[in-house]
Amino acid sequence: MMKKAVLLVLLVLVVSLLRAQPKETLIVLNKSGNTLVFVDPAGMKVLKTLSTGDGPHEVAISGDNKLAYVSNYGSQQGGNSIDVFDIPGQVFVKRIDVGALQRPHGLFEKAGKLYFTCEGSKLVARYDHQSGKIDWKAETGQQATHMIVVTPDGERLYTANIQSNSVSVIEVANPAKNSIVPVEPKPEGIDISPDGKLVWVGHNDDGSISEIETAGNKVTGTFKIGKMPIRVKFAPNQQFALAVDNAGEELIMIDIRTHAVLRRLKLDGSPVGMVISKDSKYVYVSRTRQNRVSKIDLGKFEVAASVETGSNPDGINLAY
Repeated sequence: MMKKAVLLVLLVLVVSLLRAQPKETLIVLNKSGNTLVFVDPAGMKVLKTLSTGDGPHEVAISGDNKLAYVSNYGSQQGGNSIDVFDIPGQVFVKRIDVGALQRPHGLFEKAGKLYFTCEGSKLVARYDHQSGKIDWKAETGQQATHMIVVTPDGERLYTANIQSNSVSVIEVANPAKNSIVPVEPKPEGIDISPDGKLVWVGHNDDGSISEIETAGNKVTGTFKIGKMPIRVKFAPNQQFALAVDNAGEELIMIDIRTHAVLRRLKLDGSPVGMVISKDSKYVYVSRTRQNRVSKIDLGKFEVAASVETGSNPDGINLAY
């Protein structure tokens, strides 16, 4: 009887511990605080805060949801490193020195390869996690190559070049073979639809979004939605898209097919970073001037909860 009682107690403890572990982990970067914060998105509670390099801007999650990659963009001086963190263990793993590649920014992980823009060097590079080396580079020749997305098949990259008013299209198998798609002024926010057919680019200058069809890599439409759609995201279920309007301080829901604005939500505090949950029920938005991140219920289209994360939160992502 004693052994059964002990086993029962142990079983209860194991179940309790499993229940206590969040199923998802929200990763938030504090750009001015030089920190990475692990947040439980269910309860919107900070779990742990760790130091990063200077000026962390963007965070990417590995395909197995075990690693977080952080681009150290730098502040007064240009950064040249990427930090790696273990998500389940919530610990720092290592710092990747990218050498002469200046101001790493946009990140996108695909099949164990981390693609990253180097704004100060006008190129995109790739880090191979298994070998621990940078094994690929592609020059864009464009000013302020900032954000990046990769097609679902991993064959092409699209980058938004803010100061050149362009989007670069780069073939992974032949990095020298790249083309330029002219777009409206100051493209920054960029995303690719889950089916890989569309790329949307938000313009900081006139509040518009350009749509590029990936089949022909041509702009098929440009539509105005606000003042500064600094980030755009397609919902994983592809039923709608979202834009964070930094200057207008709004979250905007958009019909993908018609480009009509479906809903608007006032979000003061200079909203920037955004990530949509896998089930398309919530979006998490960093509000930089308020030093907090908000969880928005997309069904009700209202703020469900918020948490203070640190100084100037920006880059944000979800691990499962």
